[in-house]
Amino acid sequence: MPTVMISHPTKALGDDLRFVLIVSEVHLIQVSDPQQKGIVAIQHTCKCERCWHYRQDVGQHAEHSTLCERCVTNLYGGGEERHYA
Repeated sequence: MPTVMISHPTKALGDDLRFVLIVSEVHLIQVSDPQQKGIVAIQHTCKCERCWHYRQDVGQHAEHSTLCERCVTNLYGGGEERHYA
């Protein structure tokens, strides 16, 4: 199996990292202290009734007021483009 070297996980997974971690949104930051493990922040936005992700774009479509943009696109549009997950 070949070894792939990456300098930062988001370069390999990009926005798909949130699907791997099963979260609504993820942001990775470089830390200088190796003892620092991570920071979790609660997002105060609406939850999409289809995907259960908490997103700011839930309710943006009058005819689909309980769905996020991603779900509207997947159900009624061309679908989202995913690369890895």
